[in-house]
Amino acid sequence: MTDKPNVTPGRPGAARMEYYACHEDVEALLAKGYSARLAYEAMQEQNRVTCSYSAFCDYVRGGGKRLHSSSKKKAQTAFH
Repeated sequence: MTDKPNVTPGRPGAARMEYYACHEDVEALLAKGYSARLAYEAMQEQNRVTCSYSAFCDYVRGGGKRLHSSSKKKAQTAFH
């Protein structure tokens, strides 16, 4: 898949759809030794992602799930 999906940036789920469309290429870049920043910049240059770097990193770290959840943080702080 080399085309960017037809997504309206800023809509709920847009970053997730963009990541899923290019995650195989991102994983290949990471396996070659690229950092998440360089993989993000490469995807941006190819116009494959428009999401923020933060959202992109959340999906990379979470294996396709956004780990940067505010509800998760609230649950952790409630028990401390």
